[in-house]
Amino acid sequence: MRTSFSAARAAPGAGGERPPIGARSRLHSALRAAVAIGTSALIGCDAAPRAARPPDPAVEPSAAQASAPAGPVAELPASALPELDWLAGTWRGTLERAPRGGAPAPTIVVEETWLPGSGAALFGVNRAIGDDGRVRFEFLRIERCDQGGIAYIAMPGGGPATAFMLRSPAEANGRGAGRDGPPGSVEGHAIFENPEHDFPTRIEYRRSGETLVATISGEVEGRSVARSWTWRLVPPSER
Repeated sequence: MRTSFSAARAAPGAGGERPPIGARSRLHSALRAAVAIGTSALIGCDAAPRAARPPDPAVEPSAAQASAPAGPVAELPASALPELDWLAGTWRGTLERAPRGGAPAPTIVVEETWLPGSGAALFGVNRAIGDDGRVRFEFLRIERCDQGGIAYIAMPGGGPATAFMLRSPAEANGRGAGRDGPPGSVEGHAIFENPEHDFPTRIEYRRSGETLVATISGEVEGRSVARSWTWRLVPPSER
């Protein structure tokens, strides 16, 4: 993945050591670029006219269907990735940046949401919201590959996608009372890797009850660097 993803995930937070000054400067420059990309995507800067396309009856309702009364709530198809269903939910935490020039330390709210598993993929989004209202975001999905294996695919700022492969499916099994048990009893662990990427080369999730820890790691200018975020499961009433 490109450095913009590195910056979006490598902002100083809990865990890991800080990269050297030169590396921090490079990452911070990329972070500013990532913020610009994210903001452009949010405000819809791409206003170029698009060619009309005919409706697809498989996914688009007819006029009669659109005006018909709503029926019962549709049931979602079963998930093809039940071993990762423990990721589902909205997870939220904060991180504080170092104060500058006597100003109060800015606080960033980081939130990651994974939809309940259904069909061939899991879908998620990560967003970081600063005190100044600036938002960085990342589209995420996890899917089973046709050629085998499970891929974690990240699109920082809605940009190009990069895949990280699940290292060992056996490590991704939910434990405890199971995925259908109370939230406080669910556990899970998954590691995704892409040794060809600049940073990170490894993404790890570990759930213990209502706490989810996300860690990215790799090398920056020959030094091992890790960043961790600890998030709590957000109750439906607070989403």
